[in-house]
Amino acid sequence: MQKKLPVWRVVRETYNYLGDHGGKMLAAAPQLAAILFVGTCVSLHLGYLAEVQHSLLLELAGWLVGMVGPVLSAVAWHRYILLDETPRGGLTVGRPERMYFMAAAGSAALMFTVSLISAVTLALAKGPDGVPILILLPVAVLQWVPLYFLGHVFLALPQAALTGKVDLRGIHALTRGNKWRFLAVALLPGLPLLVVLELFRAFVLQMPHQASFGYYLYSSTLVLMTSLVVVTTMSVTYRTLALASDEDAPDAPVDETVSVQG
Repeated sequence: MQKKLPVWRVVRETYNYLGDHGGKMLAAAPQLAAILFVGTCVSLHLGYLAEVQHSLLLELAGWLVGMVGPVLSAVAWHRYILLDETPRGGLTVGRPERMYFMAAAGSAALMFTVSLISAVTLALAKGPDGVPILILLPVAVLQWVPLYFLGHVFLALPQAALTGKVDLRGIHALTRGNKWRFLAVALLPGLPLLVVLELFRAFVLQMPHQASFGYYLYSSTLVLMTSLVVVTTMSVTYRTLALASDEDAPDAPVDETVSVQG
């Protein structure tokens, strides 16, 4: 029988865990949180420079920094939640981190490809009277493709962090009948935080969405906090669906790592 993802239970357990352990997760690996924070600032500034200088290279560099920055902290947080493993000092780069980056980059590439195809299709099909409805409908359907694979991403990333590999067949089986439930657990825990922070930015800080030191600090704080919520939600979801019984427990933690002690 296909197991259904209990949405409200996942949301409740996410909030409970963050309330009890959120501060400990940050304190356990402050160097990783700092990398995420600084990496977000650098990524935003590179994106700004790329726009000003019309540089594809700078844009690619900004994207790469923005992708790499969260990987180390996300893997450490997943393992802290699911394995009760205290992060090592310094920096650790091994198979889990590499596989996590590949899975995250793959999902980002899918979103980019869908956006690019949609933009090119709309640009080519636009005529004097706008875009024909026969073109708009398939493009609208295409926008839902990343959502179809949202559950795969939600399970693949924690699995990569724990085992250093991704079992796509097993993950696909767990996502059956849960597509809308994955969308719900992706939105519900983090959306209130996002709304509150954006209202604080707009009405208290009165800070516009434009390149500035203050905006970089605000955005990096936003990314750090939402990353903590998203990683916890993914971990709770993975534990609920994939680690529900002892026989489904992850493989032994891999040792193939390179550590830089600080």
